[in-house]
Amino acid sequence: MEDTERQEEMHQHTEEIHHQAHHKAEELQQKASEVQEKVVQSINMAMNSAADSLDVTANKMHDASKFFRDKNVDSIKEDFSGFIKKYPAQTLAGALIFGFLFGKVISR
Repeated sequence: MEDTERQEEMHQHTEEIHHQAHHKAEELQQKASEVQEKVVQSINMAMNSAADSLDVTANKMHDASKFFRDKNVDSIKEDFSGFIKKYPAQTLAGALIFGFLFGKVISR
């Protein structure tokens, strides 16, 4: 009789361990799913951010290419002359600073 009781006790203990292991496996599977979801969300956010940055860069490049397509030497010269007439003091100061720096570079 003792063997039967012992076998029954071992069977119950085995069933309890099996149940605990199954429960832990379900918990781990749930945690893994949560981590996977967070990783996917993070990757999607990073991809969207990169796409937004690329859109901004592409728009700036488009604007720059349009500027060069629409301009020629004469129109750039007119724009520069207009700037000089509009801001003569700032232009003179910029020219003096540029000349000084250019002279320093050349003299070395």
